[in-house]
Amino acid sequence: MIRRADVTSLSVQPARPEDYERIAQLTVDVYVGGGLASAGYAAELADVAGRAERSQLLVVREESGRIVGSVALVLEGDFGEVTESEEDAGVRMLVVDPAVQGRGIGTLLMTECMDRARAAGKRRMVLSTGSLMTAAHRLYERLGFSRLPGRDWTPVPGIHLRVYALALEAPSAVGDGRDEVPLLQHLALDHVHLPHDAGPLGQDGDLHLHGLEDDQRVPGSHRGTGLHEDLPDAGDHLREDLLDRHRTSS
Repeated sequence: MIRRADVTSLSVQPARPEDYERIAQLTVDVYVGGGLASAGYAAELADVAGRAERSQLLVVREESGRIVGSVALVLEGDFGEVTESEEDAGVRMLVVDPAVQGRGIGTLLMTECMDRARAAGKRRMVLSTGSLMTAAHRLYERLGFSRLPGRDWTPVPGIHLRVYALALEAPSAVGDGRDEVPLLQHLALDHVHLPHDAGPLGQDGDLHLHGLEDDQRVPGSHRGTGLHEDLPDAGDHLREDLLDRHRTSS
């Protein structure tokens, strides 16, 4: 069986002006209150209206309407800080309420950013993150981001930021057989039971989502966000024995 992330009732939405106070409080509390950023950064973290003018400001709400996560997606301009060309999208100030961490909300926000960047014709997503933000590092690596140590930078003395990047593929047409996600880049399943005669594995060791839907009775999806709503935001990559089964059956 597949354990699902607890995000089925949540969705990513554009932030509204009345949300800004809550986003500011959440971001400052997590970054500064959590020891991930210095107090000197608090004013910029709290300037939600400013970043809303320079980015697509996105939020996740609980059913009650309470905001439990936010991120700024940068598709143009210099607010992305480490973007280099018009083909780059940037992500800044990803935050999740500590009370709901572990439910896949960070993944939900990031995959929505990836989808929107692809739809805007971007070819790469880049971001910088503090060296103390180890949970964020693990999230980015699970999503397929790679380190760019040559791009690491120091905005102010004593603050070292690590740079990550992800190549974005163009959106695929639904149902044309191209909606496959690289097995080891995007899936973090603890265990998958495959019928002996089933063939959900596509070419080059990819896991075809239609096959996964048919064999596991997991709702199918053709978008990154949907996939991560149904799959867990934790764990290691698929067991090596799953790959061995595919190799021996090919």
